Amino acid sequence: MREHEGVFDCALVGVPDERLGEMVVALIHARDGYRVDEQELTAWCRGRMSGYKRPKRFLEVPSLERSAAGKASYRRLREVAASLVRSPAT
Repeated sequence: MREHEGVFDCALVGVPDERLGEMVVALIHARDGYRVDEQELTAWCRGRMSGYKRPKRFLEVPSLERSAAGKASYRRLREVAASLVRSPAT
């Protein structure tokens, strides 16, 4: 995902889903001037990822929380993604 021209940083996390059990969600920290476009990113991923790895949702976030070692804080990012998926689209 970081290879996409509009993506500065990203994390893929699993969030609970009633129908699928769990779905992949991409948290995207976009480059300046880029707005996350789900259709564009879905098409971009289609040629690069297996179906089960492709995100079902793309959520724009201002930054990705990282540990002192620079690693993504996946537990916290899953919580953020789950809360954004449950909240109504804005």
